[in-house]
Amino acid sequence: MAAPAADSHRRLLQREQLWHRARLSGVAPPLRQYLVARRQDGPFTVGLDLIERQLSYALPDWIYGDRRFQNCWEAAADVAAWTNDIISAERELSHGDVVNLVAVLQAEGRTEPQAFDTAIEMLDRRIGHLRSHAAQLREQRESDDQTVRWADALLLTIRGLYDWSANTARYSPWRASIGYPLRP
Repeated sequence: MAAPAADSHRRLLQREQLWHRARLSGVAPPLRQYLVARRQDGPFTVGLDLIERQLSYALPDWIYGDRRFQNCWEAAADVAAWTNDIISAERELSHGDVVNLVAVLQAEGRTEPQAFDTAIEMLDRRIGHLRSHAAQLREQRESDDQTVRWADALLLTIRGLYDWSANTARYSPWRASIGYPLRP
């Protein structure tokens, strides 16, 4: 989702300052603040923005201001980020990293198993939101073939991120140790 460069850079710096302060202090940021900042985090938003380029077309200009499109994009960014947080939590927590959804939920007073359960429940709900928003976007009268293809590609991209995360050797030792299998 294109944003004016100055605003985008300002948000990037604010997020990096939040992550830096949290890591230095060893104190996880508040949940609400974390969720907003995490949604805008690096590779997820860039990857979502590149879907148009991957499909070799530009979405119509009106779509960027459409709330249905924004809801779909935000839900996809959340699903991508939270999936990564859950899968990488054991590894990150073992290194003392507090910039992770599971760590944030623990800082709110949950035990580690409760934090994992809550994060998984949040992710399951957000996947439902993503599917609903994508369906609404596909069904709206103004949607052209490009918008429908984008919505389909978005869902496939998110599924691809999930499949990679679930199968990569990068997290396998930790994923096995926590006993929280990912659900397709």
